[in-house]
Amino acid sequence: MVCYPWEAPGLGYHPLYFEEVNLERFGQSPPHLRLAQPAISAGQFFATVPILPYKMCAEPMRQHVYPLGHYRPGCAVPYDVYLPPWSWRGLTAEAAVAAGLVLLIP
Repeated sequence: MVCYPWEAPGLGYHPLYFEEVNLERFGQSPPHLRLAQPAISAGQFFATVPILPYKMCAEPMRQHVYPLGHYRPGCAVPYDVYLPPWSWRGLTAEAAVAAGLVLLIP
């Protein structure tokens, strides 16, 4: 058995609102849809644009994010769905932006 030490990185960064965790961190795309990955990435981007006010209030810009809750490098990682965290503040911001757009566009 080979044992090698691994030290968790002390890296911190601001929230990544358009990140695809499975693809960018682990190199995984949905099973049986590998050829459609560019279309899936574009769909995720264009689905994130309307909910950007929600994500910006649920995870504020000045808040630091640390990658310590993710899997270690080289481990077999199951494909998972990552959703934004629940936030009343984000829901209020999303409703305010939607109401503002409805009132702005006659």
